Amino acid sequence: MELGIVRHGRSVRCRSVICGSLVVSALFASLTQPEAAVADAPKPVIPLRVTIEQMQERDRQFPGSPVAQLPANNRPHPQRVNVEKTHAPPLTISHAGSVPAGQPAAPRATLNPVRSFNAQRDDGTRYPPDSDGAIGPAHAVTLLSSGFTVKNKYGGHVLSQISLASFFFSPNPPINFPYLPRIQYDQYAHRWVATCGTNPYNNDGSFASYLCLAVSETSDPTMAWNRYVFEVFAPGHSGEWMDLPTLGIDENNIIICGDMYDYNGPFRHADVYIFDKNPLLAGSAVTLGIDYTIIHNPCGVLGSSYQSCHAYESAPDPGNPDLRNYILSEGWYDFTGIRRFIRINAVRGIGAAAFIDCPPGDADLVEVPCYNFNQADAPQKSCQPLDTLDTRLTSTAVLRVDNSGVPHLWVAHSVGAITAGCPNPAAPNSRTEVAWYEFSPVPTPTLVQAGRVNQGLLPYYYPSIAVTRERCVLLGFSTSNPDTLSGYYGSAGYTTRQPTDPPGVMEPIYVYKFGISPYQRVDNVLRNRWGNYSTACADPSDGEMLWTIQEHTDQNLPQFGTCTDASSRWSTWWVAVRCSPSPFCACPGQVIPGPVNGGQIGPCINCLLVSPFETDARGILNCGCADLDSNGLVELDDIPLFVDLLLNDSGCQ
Repeated sequence: MELGIVRHGRSVRCRSVICGSLVVSALFASLTQPEAAVADAPKPVIPLRVTIEQMQERDRQFPGSPVAQLPANNRPHPQRVNVEKTHAPPLTISHAGSVPAGQPAAPRATLNPVRSFNAQRDDGTRYPPDSDGAIGPAHAVTLLSSGFTVKNKYGGHVLSQISLASFFFSPNPPINFPYLPRIQYDQYAHRWVATCGTNPYNNDGSFASYLCLAVSETSDPTMAWNRYVFEVFAPGHSGEWMDLPTLGIDENNIIICGDMYDYNGPFRHADVYIFDKNPLLAGSAVTLGIDYTIIHNPCGVLGSSYQSCHAYESAPDPGNPDLRNYILSEGWYDFTGIRRFIRINAVRGIGAAAFIDCPPGDADLVEVPCYNFNQADAPQKSCQPLDTLDTRLTSTAVLRVDNSGVPHLWVAHSVGAITAGCPNPAAPNSRTEVAWYEFSPVPTPTLVQAGRVNQGLLPYYYPSIAVTRERCVLLGFSTSNPDTLSGYYGSAGYTTRQPTDPPGVMEPIYVYKFGISPYQRVDNVLRNRWGNYSTACADPSDGEMLWTIQEHTDQNLPQFGTCTDASSRWSTWWVAVRCSPSPFCACPGQVIPGPVNGGQIGPCINCLLVSPFETDARGILNCGCADLDSNGLVELDDIPLFVDLLLNDSGCQ
């Protein structure tokens, strides 16, 4: 088994079944003598068990918080690589709503929403929201820079709502300013996993920054959580903090990647934390070199913004049975300046024995269609254009294994549009659009298809992608339109792709939640902050349902004037599509009208070709009846589903 580590800035490897202990030895061998004396051996990180009630009590004790912007450093410079492989012309790019030349059929209509509801609104304390969330068997959990919200996933009432500071609160070490949160539902263990950074810029005088990790005790996110706090570090580097932490899950590991910056600004290296899930699921203490490993500067190539995958199925590779996951990174170009690459590296092993596969030469570089590294801000109907960050991979990559056992990797990011030829890395900014890719990772990584979203030559940014096992795709993003008459503010949109669509094709864009008011929240370097990412995911209890959470402008506060920080408000919104229609089934007859808030709901409504709901105790499939559990009575929990069907024009008669 091989594990890459970094010692004195140089890549080192070990081959051993006790690689975890060798990593620890190598890490501490690289410390100076005073540092080594302080850190004789890794200390276990002991979790803090916290209930939702305790988090809510802390919210009551510490209400409110001053308005604060979330950290987001400028991207590390794109890296030039010495590529030896023969240049192969990249695949033809197809734009959303269009078909490549020679393809006979136009793309079908985009899948309509089958669920759509508010996720979380701006409480005036944080910007941007960092739109993130996850879907479980029964819950929709939204985790933003402002807080943690749990709803039933059918759009019902709020089950829990807590500030981010209370959700990640820790008395020892004290947590200062949690930021850039991520959450996923682990369909293997039936648990929720959340992470965030804390104390950006080491700004409390301690020169310490932390990575938080929280794991739920059950599949119910409103029950207890175990929270871990890890001080971020690298041998010989003090005062670092982690920017843009990312989260990935597979059958055995939890993987967190992040960009490490010096406390006074410069980018240093990337870190990858790989945890064995078992002690975390048990709520046990974890120790570096025994339960997890930290890989500094993977493969020694000074990459940044690594994204591990949410692996919905185990990654098969008969020649490498220890394969668990993949990490992807962006920002690579050749010496001509006109070729672009995504780096794809396998993650092998579990926890402290895990390592990142670093093949010789350029075998881990995959050429993708050219794009501009420099993208313009996104104009809206009024106010300053919205910040689109840069081309980094900021949203989770997806690993799906199809029914034939073939693995596929999917990822999306914002890019600068190509106007004339492939631009050099110093080219001027160009319109922002979304690029998406499908890769085949075995036996060596190759590009299967690629496409762009730029319908109407409008800006599209902060994308996220979700895929079913049958390779049906939902791609969510933000968009805006500067036209003074028909334009709109920051809005939430998506497009879909079905397996029978032509290669590289996404279906026409669907704006599912238009921005309501002008938006301008300008930070200390004059960026109108929006983003920094969004999320899409597959439903763990319905193999055909895909979800995304996106941002849009909310109703402003006119008393503070137009285009001011005080007036502008964001909001986030969930939407779901279903990749195949439900089978025909009739409602079980007339429903006895039942009282709801003093009113009455009428007889059963037959809805055909809409998403199926849960079966009732008798196993009867409910197809959009007002009485959704087929018990003859209309109950309060039935109403959100019933209204959702009517609002989304799902064919009710």
